[in-house]
Amino acid sequence: MKKFLATLLTIALALTGVFAATTETATLKLETDIAPVNQIMLIAVEHVSEAVVSGVAYTLPAEFSSISLLHIADLQFTTNNAKQVTVSMSGTEFKSGENNVIPYTLTYDKDGADASITPVDAGGFLSGHEANLYQADSAESLMTIRKDLSLTIGDGSQSYADYPAGSYEATITFTLTAS
Repeated sequence: MKKFLATLLTIALALTGVFAATTETATLKLETDIAPVNQIMLIAVEHVSEAVVSGVAYTLPAEFSSISLLHIADLQFTTNNAKQVTVSMSGTEFKSGENNVIPYTLTYDKDGADASITPVDAGGFLSGHEANLYQADSAESLMTIRKDLSLTIGDGSQSYADYPAGSYEATITFTLTAS
């Protein structure tokens, strides 16, 4: 009997290596690179489907008194930036070649907390010419924001006939900065 048990134990030990559990693994590794998207464009109101990156020119009617809150364009920006995103605007005075100035205010619709610029040259120092329109620590996904740009020309106290003759021009620059 002892011999039988010893033989049985020897066979069991020999088979243990054959039937022992083994572990194998296979690994799947996922990788991708998502390119940053940071675009800004102006869309002229009269050309709803036509978007241009820059160079939108808006010509005022030949006879104006006070043009108030006239929707002239939309500002649209798209980003997926993982770090801070800031959109801002800055502008120059609406000035003629003879240095005559027509006051204006450009307003960006911020859902009740509008941002605007009213550039004024006070003795060689330009003030009221910059505004932050949007700022976020990061974008959680690809996002597009499109808002109205409204223009107010004049201060309401003068008609077009009260401004000196000449060609007037102002430049407003919109900037998207992704850190």
